[in-house]
Amino acid sequence: MSEKNKESIENKAEPEQSLPRPQDSLPKRIEELEEALRQEHEKAENYFKRLQYMQADFENYRKRVEKERIEMNKASLQRLIANLLSVADELELAIHMASKSDDRQQIVKGIEVILNKFYEILHAEGLQVIKAEGEYFDPNLHEAVESVEVEDDKVGKVVQEMRKGFIFDGKVLRPSVVKVGIQGGDRK
Repeated sequence: MSEKNKESIENKAEPEQSLPRPQDSLPKRIEELEEALRQEHEKAENYFKRLQYMQADFENYRKRVEKERIEMNKASLQRLIANLLSVADELELAIHMASKSDDRQQIVKGIEVILNKFYEILHAEGLQVIKAEGEYFDPNLHEAVESVEVEDDKVGKVVQEMRKGFIFDGKVLRPSVVKVGIQGGDRK
């Protein structure tokens, strides 16, 4: 045999001898798999604990945000009430002055000043008055309680506002109660 053939046979024989026998490698392989399973179980427990901490953190965050929201609402309400108390004070003063005065025009003027202050406070809080008189009737903003015969240029328009309407935060809080102009019956 040639040298090359001997080397080739020897090289082929070595790998066969280095292959583990099934009965020898099975317990070792089971050990390896059990170790890998243990490690994965530890990872899973770690992830589960982290998830529980994150859930607790989120719940605490949610409670804190809700508490802050309630406190902000209370602060806003307190500010509004404080402003409205000044209007109440002025009304009490107007009543007291009206009981001592015979000047009705002065009493009416004083009440108008108080009413304007009241509307200013509400406007500062975001309340808007719905424009009605002279505007085209809009069923989303106006509630018609009566129709009135009018000239052609006023047909479909609000001719009289019976009660003011208001919008708050972009939504109709209360529609304006109005009389609407309609075309007269027998015109010549």
